[in-house]
Amino acid sequence: MFLSIIIAAYNAADTITDTLNSILQIPEEKVEIVVVNDGSTNATDSILQTFNEKYSNIHCINQVNKGVSAARNIGMRASKGDYIWFIDADDTINAHNAQMLLEEINKQTYDFIWFKNVNIINGKLELAHNMPQYINEGEYNINQWHKFYQGAGMLWQYWLKREIIIKEQIKFVEWAKWFEDADFLLKFSAHCQNIYISSKVLYQYTLNPKGAMRNSLLEDRHKCSVKLSISLLKECKNYNLSARNFIEGILSISIAWCIREANDSYARSLYLTCKNAHILPLAVSGGGIKQKIQISILNVNYYLYRILCKII
Repeated sequence: MFLSIIIAAYNAADTITDTLNSILQIPEEKVEIVVVNDGSTNATDSILQTFNEKYSNIHCINQVNKGVSAARNIGMRASKGDYIWFIDADDTINAHNAQMLLEEINKQTYDFIWFKNVNIINGKLELAHNMPQYINEGEYNINQWHKFYQGAGMLWQYWLKREIIIKEQIKFVEWAKWFEDADFLLKFSAHCQNIYISSKVLYQYTLNPKGAMRNSLLEDRHKCSVKLSISLLKECKNYNLSARNFIEGILSISIAWCIREANDSYARSLYLTCKNAHILPLAVSGGGIKQKIQISILNVNYYLYRILCKII
């Protein structure tokens, strides 16, 4: 099995060397590394060129600054592996565990593989809890994954079958500055049947308190989330019933969370956006928007994510 690792890099001169060195511990014949330099203005490009000249399995692509989604879309088109793994330019991987997992699933054909990660906080490693602790390692069908999924769109926790991405023409939404990972993952999952869940820790995520997500305006994030949710709710009408029910449930909770977290005037604006798009969370069909959303969130079955929205 051959793995394609795709990295979108923007002004990553301080971190990209560690990222690439951690990946290069995987044997060259088992992995290719596609790095898209997204218009960096520091020494990122020169560092990438040094690696590109030294290692035959590193491929560097330069583009004007268009954002991480556009960079990933270009990287996907250039990839050739059986599976795609998206990695951030300021994180590292556990190459030993990645190689072991490659060997374990070498002759199997799963639609995607889900594994664990650790967070690096102030130089210390902490096991992240992005999947329920009771799950055993092994093969599962997609309906079982629907029950396990906890709403996180952390793409670096997955190896995704490239064949599905190409066949179904799945792409990142390039205008979205936030939540594009979750949007991509949900669209991808709608075309999957079987998965493999591994207990191995493969990814080392560096928590950056100064990162874009933490410093972004909350209202801008909410607007982006609601806009993505509305778009995908319309698209998922074409999916099979199981995938549609799952995605509708997840996204209605996302919309409800945005309305719940917003101030009163902005909550009503988000509500009207959903209503005008003919997507109306049931919990806000009357008055008392914030209170009804808060109650509805508390009443959600955490593992089933039953539908809170109605497509009119």
